[in-house]
Amino acid sequence: MLSHGPARCAVTVAALLAVGWVDYITGPRLAFFPFYLCVLVGASLRSSRPAAMLYAGVASVIFLLVDLVTVPELAATIFPYWRAVAQLMSFSLVTYVIPTLRDERRRLAESEKLLIQQQDELHALTGTLLAALEEASRSRALALEALGGETWRSAPAPRSAMPACVHTAGTPSRKNRPSW
Repeated sequence: MLSHGPARCAVTVAALLAVGWVDYITGPRLAFFPFYLCVLVGASLRSSRPAAMLYAGVASVIFLLVDLVTVPELAATIFPYWRAVAQLMSFSLVTYVIPTLRDERRRLAESEKLLIQQQDELHALTGTLLAALEEASRSRALALEALGGETWRSAPAPRSAMPACVHTAGTPSRKNRPSW
């Protein structure tokens, strides 16, 4: 609970006690759930999940005590205890989800940094590969010029060296020609 220092813990508990005091002064007719929730959201953003869950428990106990003190005739019934359990569930949900979302956001930012680094590495490797391919192409052209005096692209292949499907493609045979 004291992972972020006893001062921060004391401030959060003091804020919850202040909300409880104002809740006690105003009586049971004013709903104070949002005020407890504001304190818990602020604490959840800066605390670990277990500490935030503990703050939810403290807020629920304060909520129950205020209910029991402001309406003492309900102490013998289940109603204030049920309300305190319902508040504990609500507070716990909020104080569980907020640190989880904060941690996931941090992991996502770290993952994004790693992906950017990997992208930069891939770009560098692609540049190296392209430079090597250009060098290989130049070496091949020089070797072909040294062997035959011309590059392979400038001299067409003899017609007889081409497969039959290449030099007959696009020209209809005598059997399939239209007879106009």
